[in-house]
Amino acid sequence: VLVTMTSLMSPFTPFFSEFLYQKLRLLHPNAGQKDKEAIGSSASVHFVQLPVVEAVDPNSELVSKEMEALQNVVELGRKAREAKNVSLKKPVKNLIVVASRPEQISGLLKLEGYVKSELHTMNLTVTDKEDEWCSYSATPNFSSLGKRCGKQMQEVKKGIMALTSEQMSEFRKTSTINVAGFDLGPSDLTVTRQFAGDKERYTHMESDDGSMVIALDLAEDEDTIMIWLGREFISLVQKLRKNGNLSVGDAIEVFYGEDEEGACFHKALAIPDIKASIVSKLGTVPLPLSMFPSWTKSVGTTTATIHTSNFTVTIARPNTSVNVDRVSKDYPKLDQKTLGVAAQLAGDVVESDQQTLTMSLDGHELTLTRGKHFFASVTEQLVAL
Repeated sequence: VLVTMTSLMSPFTPFFSEFLYQKLRLLHPNAGQKDKEAIGSSASVHFVQLPVVEAVDPNSELVSKEMEALQNVVELGRKAREAKNVSLKKPVKNLIVVASRPEQISGLLKLEGYVKSELHTMNLTVTDKEDEWCSYSATPNFSSLGKRCGKQMQEVKKGIMALTSEQMSEFRKTSTINVAGFDLGPSDLTVTRQFAGDKERYTHMESDDGSMVIALDLAEDEDTIMIWLGREFISLVQKLRKNGNLSVGDAIEVFYGEDEEGACFHKALAIPDIKASIVSKLGTVPLPLSMFPSWTKSVGTTTATIHTSNFTVTIARPNTSVNVDRVSKDYPKLDQKTLGVAAQLAGDVVESDQQTLTMSLDGHELTLTRGKHFFASVTEQLVAL
């Protein structure tokens, strides 16, 4: 809603709207996507198409029911996660919603993006085909039926046991059904619905009024694991940023290292969409910990285990990076110790806009050039090379 408001404001307050948009778009579900005109993924609020106004009364009954369906699904989804101790941060492969009312189905399809964002699901399936996901059972109330049916009780019992899923579903809606010539109601017959899917793979919940059943597919595949790793990595970095008293807009460089056994974050980083999402949220590309300059002071460091990956994350403010190999090539008479001192000095004294650096070490005159021998940051060096 807030990001959409920036689009509406942009013709009247262009600079302020752009400022708000750049801050808010980082939190939008479309952040990191490739659509250049979609809100959240567009590089500027002024590239976004203005929202199309729908001629719908916000107080209409249909809109209220659609929003109610959204709220119920989100609440049920969270409860289903809690039942299996699945963190809300961890993405799931699919969310299946079995809905019995047309307005629920239309509302959920219309608000699909919000459902996916709130419950961190990669896919959403909305269906009214209860027989594919649910089963029914009917239990007769013998104390009530015995008085009414008398000698025909056995025939009524057989009729109840022979009821189809469609008949039991209809009974749940109408509260009446005719069996062996007798009209039965809720006091005569209890119909319950059960989730018929794989209960090891799915976690499920049913709404209080029985109109919806939701099931979250907890099966892990490489896609869900990679997305999970990316999100957890972003969360770790943002916590380090907060603990280091840095604001969201402060430039940082991020370094990570993984244990060889079980390492998989580097695989996630190799996936373009996940890498783009990380860069969008953090403002920088994660770099190997081996590239962290020894003279740079870190803002914070943490370790974590996600899935099978054990890794270390360090963040720092951008600092000078020296390409020792190029310095050594241009000044071959320098020994390794002197090269180390040169790199240390360059990292300590170079100004952010400085283009050359001259120094004298052990009788050697060195002139180092930005873009060749030293760089404003490790990221700048990586891009240049």
